[in-house]
Amino acid sequence: MGSIQDLPNELLLQVMEHCGSDLLQLVKAYPTALSCFSENRKSFVARMSNRFRNSLDFSSFLRPARLRYIRQERNFSFPKIFLIEDKISQVLKSTRHTTPPELHKFSLSALCSMSGLGEDAKLIIDEYSKQALANMAKNPGADFYVTRQSKELTQDERRRFMTAAITFESYCLTFFNRQQLLHERGDEFRQMFFKRYGRGMRRKNAVGRFYCIMFYILQKHRELLSNVAKHLESIHGRVLPSLTDGPQQYLEKSFLNSMQEDYETRFFNHLHYLTSQGLGMLARLQKMSIEELTGFVLTTYLDSREFNYPAVSITMEIRDFPLGTQEDYRPWLPWIYLDDILEDAYNYETGGYEIWEDTWSRAIPFWDPSEDECPYIEHPYSRFFVNQSPVQFWFLYRAD
Repeated sequence: MGSIQDLPNELLLQVMEHCGSDLLQLVKAYPTALSCFSENRKSFVARMSNRFRNSLDFSSFLRPARLRYIRQERNFSFPKIFLIEDKISQVLKSTRHTTPPELHKFSLSALCSMSGLGEDAKLIIDEYSKQALANMAKNPGADFYVTRQSKELTQDERRRFMTAAITFESYCLTFFNRQQLLHERGDEFRQMFFKRYGRGMRRKNAVGRFYCIMFYILQKHRELLSNVAKHLESIHGRVLPSLTDGPQQYLEKSFLNSMQEDYETRFFNHLHYLTSQGLGMLARLQKMSIEELTGFVLTTYLDSREFNYPAVSITMEIRDFPLGTQEDYRPWLPWIYLDDILEDAYNYETGGYEIWEDTWSRAIPFWDPSEDECPYIEHPYSRFFVNQSPVQFWFLYRAD
């Protein structure tokens, strides 16, 4: 029986192409794969690029991939936060390319990081877009309903989803490091991520898509935490932690009790932590067994309680946990423009955010064929959200 080392180069390249970030492990285990890569660099990079040809140019993954890559370096966990921020700033400056980089000259580890990022983004936007279209189909009479001939994304739609996902990943890797909040109160620095879209409606669209991605990821983490709670409840039932419990059992019961008794501030802060870690965190957790997921969630839950970092709210779902950091002195919001989104979406009659829930769950900003203007310009009330200063978020408007 032959092994992978007996494959001809053409077949071996196909295998390597689908390995993503696991390619490094493959070449370490099989020297033949490394030789194949070295001899066919340009061909291999072309193959990797083609996997994402219907969404974004492969080089667009460069910045977030490098931000991912530096976190794997031994000296990244600096004792001083300003050193981490400086390292990140260096990456941002070095990736402001005016010409496309020569990717075939990149190291294998760098290419693997780019490919892994692309696979994570592809997985998440495929799931999100399918869910959004299913939600759209439930109510054909709703505002911004889109009639579709196919469930498959067009190339332009896939590009919009991928652009938002990659921007979200870059933002998370720039402004969050585990429990730490980086570049504190740097609103101008945060606005940089949306300046390339220009002003007016184009920027509003970019912000809306960005936060649609974020809230989809937030919802997926909610579901994962709920699965962990159900798993632990099947083991422990509804019991309080006891000092006579062993360390692991005590931690499991403490987490379960916080879920059962609606200790919402702890829950939402933990949700923020998971969401702020970007695409890779969700992609990784979704692949875990329930036992692996439970172990990971308990560890991060304990960390979020023990580290002396401010809790952060990004939902405004409970009055005692307002948007932003939970600090007595000068609280601030690490997510630029999120307050604008949620304030525009607030329904004063119901006291809720159903409009924003409807917006991100149907991914409304992604189906707009125009980048620079409201797609519903003929609507009799379009002036309300187009001619306002500042320009309104058109996707938060509802006729009734």
